[in-house]
Amino acid sequence: MSLSRLQRFLASASLIVLITGHTATGSRHETFAEFLKRHGIEVTEKGLVSALKNPDPEIRDNAAQELADRKAAAAIPAITGALAVEKDPELQVNLAYALARLGDRDGFVALQHFCDTASASPRLKAALYLLTSFNDESCFGAVESVLQSESERDHAFVVNAMSLVPRFHQLPASDEQRLIVLTVKQLEDPDATVRMTASEVLAKVGDAAVVPSLQKAIADETDQVARSWMQRELEKLRKKR
Repeated sequence: MSLSRLQRFLASASLIVLITGHTATGSRHETFAEFLKRHGIEVTEKGLVSALKNPDPEIRDNAAQELADRKAAAAIPAITGALAVEKDPELQVNLAYALARLGDRDGFVALQHFCDTASASPRLKAALYLLTSFNDESCFGAVESVLQSESERDHAFVVNAMSLVPRFHQLPASDEQRLIVLTVKQLEDPDATVRMTASEVLAKVGDAAVVPSLQKAIADETDQVARSWMQRELEKLRKKR
């Protein structure tokens, strides 16, 4: 793994970015309102509701999130209508999230539905929203399924799924152990980013029982950058004991 690849990993792949109320579109991080103004959208409640029908999906997305930021409960029917006709799975999850932020029960139900039925990317996004914003761990199965799957071995999805593991705090011991076992399994993944993330997550949630697996992974590691990273995480784990 080159240094530049490691830098990209540290910037974007080790953990999913927290929900911050900003959009990364454009040349810098902008607020939803800034993005909309830059695209000529009137950021009144009327203008935002109208923007939910804009042909540009980014405008629809930012309009919904700005309405949620403003706690515009009167816009719930309009966002519900936008969700009903939306075809983009990623945006469907975002619209459901806006509804949930407004306290609409249907938004929570939709997010949980996406955790159960959507493809890996929107499924993990729904899980992230529920965990981060609502301390809702009902999407445990979505995270577990990505870590278990042999058909969804996109490394970014696996990394993102592992990054959610430390966010579970109220699982039954058996479920918690299953996530740890699945994370240990990722130490054998062909991709160095996945192996590094697994070691990082195990340093957060593991105990003495995972030390031998991490030691073996370090001994077998041929990528020097990854090996140094994993050794550092092992030391963090040892200090917890």
